[in-house]
Amino acid sequence: MKRIPTNPFVHDVLLTKLMELDSLRDGKLPRAFVQVIGLFGWAMIVGGATSQARARSSYTTTELERRPGFVGFYTARLSEGGTVTGYSRRLSGPTEYFPTVWPSGGQANFLGLPPLAIGGIAETLLSDGRYVGSIRYVQADDAVPVVWDTDGSRRELPLPNRFGWASLGVGSVIVGGTVPNSDIAVWQNDTLLGIVSDLPGSARASLDINSHGTYVGVWSGFNSTGNYVYGGFIGDGLSVRLVSIPGWEQTPAYGINDDGAIVGIHLTIGFTRVGYLARGDGAVSLSPLPGGVESPVWAINNHNDMVGLSTDIFGNETATVYFNGSLVPTDMNTLVDLTQLDAQGHDVRLVRGIDVNDAGQILVEAGDFTAGVYRYYVLTPIPDASAAASIGLLTLWHVRGRRRR
Repeated sequence: MKRIPTNPFVHDVLLTKLMELDSLRDGKLPRAFVQVIGLFGWAMIVGGATSQARARSSYTTTELERRPGFVGFYTARLSEGGTVTGYSRRLSGPTEYFPTVWPSGGQANFLGLPPLAIGGIAETLLSDGRYVGSIRYVQADDAVPVVWDTDGSRRELPLPNRFGWASLGVGSVIVGGTVPNSDIAVWQNDTLLGIVSDLPGSARASLDINSHGTYVGVWSGFNSTGNYVYGGFIGDGLSVRLVSIPGWEQTPAYGINDDGAIVGIHLTIGFTRVGYLARGDGAVSLSPLPGGVESPVWAINNHNDMVGLSTDIFGNETATVYFNGSLVPTDMNTLVDLTQLDAQGHDVRLVRGIDVNDAGQILVEAGDFTAGVYRYYVLTPIPDASAAASIGLLTLWHVRGRRRR
């Protein structure tokens, strides 16, 4: 399960956030998919009670299916309803990459591809039941952005030169990018609203979007002296600004919630990745596990739960969750029964939190250290009984109060 050595930014974006390829981490994607994937997110009383319930919860685990004959898959995002999007890969046959969705049961379902397509990826499940993503055709160097409708049909999203990708969406807004310039593309009601081409660097990608349509992402490139530089941006429609945090020069942004809280990383001396949480009152660094070194985070929900990983001095990774805006992580392996992750008794440990939704479900990567492969699970919280009772009493009080009025 060797991880590909590369510079810190490419490692974070290509491998940590976007190329969760099971045992295929050592393989290379076709150029089009490297561009499509690689260049690329209360009510006070009741909310507090539910956050406490999550912090004390244990979790059930649902493993994502890998179909027979397929050598691995990539997971993109976890929807609010618990569906995971991505693709499955096989090495034989004319089609190599199959756009795949895993509903709450974990079974792998393929979205349709046209006859001349050699692959595709499902990136995001929209609230209206449609999927957005990309398809690559035979003899085409690059992919095209597409929408899969609820009836199974699909259609391309318009771009000036056709090629690009679609990665995020909320309501009537879809966000993606263009090829070969890697500019940000925004569609409204499936019509191209415009292209953002004034961000720095040579590669840009949007990585997360909140329910208001505000999206965040990363940019990268080389400066005039040949040094590799990168950072983050925040966008709303065609209006985009750079993430600027005093004291931290380069701050990629990976996730955003409805309150505008942003998570990402900044680098310390020695290229150590430190996770950050930025809100209206400033930005703070997130701690690794005790004895840990790095603390990158990839996603945040509307309860300010954040997921990522912690590394030790040897580079070993452990999946982490920061509950309710805490700056101190919890080891996800302490929240599940590890013996239930594999019926054959393999040594399976959770190594990377990928995404988290508002129900507290977590998409997580696990290392099977017996078989030497990566596996993927959705963790679903089992509420603590006392916290659940508190929530019930608060809800009853709230309902009675409304009736009095």
